[in-house]
Amino acid sequence: MAADYQFEKVPSAEELVELAVKAREKAYVPYSHFAVGAALLCSDGAVYGGANLENAAYTPTNCAERTAFFRAVFEGRRNFSAIAVVGGPEGQLVSEWCTPCGVCRQVIREWCNPDTFRVILGRAGSKPREFLLREILPMGFGPEDLGESGPSGMSGGNFVERDGASDCGCGY
Repeated sequence: MAADYQFEKVPSAEELVELAVKAREKAYVPYSHFAVGAALLCSDGAVYGGANLENAAYTPTNCAERTAFFRAVFEGRRNFSAIAVVGGPEGQLVSEWCTPCGVCRQVIREWCNPDTFRVILGRAGSKPREFLLREILPMGFGPEDLGESGPSGMSGGNFVERDGASDCGCGY
């Protein structure tokens, strides 16, 4: 398998949104009828599409963003620049903004720098809106927060200062 698209130059936000709209056509949404598409841009210009895939048991449902990430990671990709996301009622134009859910934001955080990774939202008739991952997932939890047990073996140290005291977020 390979990426769905390969760009020589960095694609525009509009181009990524168009690819997310194409990916949305592959959504399997017999229960919610809410179709979502995503286009994940790798650092080398490769783009992986993803669509939401529902399941009658609901919990095993997979969002478009995670579908795109899991496809790319399965192919050995680890460096990502941006993701475009679109969604709305099945069979209709994308008329509302659709943001990644909390689980998807956490999955994105696993592989992406929150200060540089762009999340691009699209809808018909509007210019795309762009956010940094840090803006939509403040105080996100990443591999570096696992200390010595994390994949890098480095200590996290992403503690929050509050009233002069260090707080790891665990309530102690």
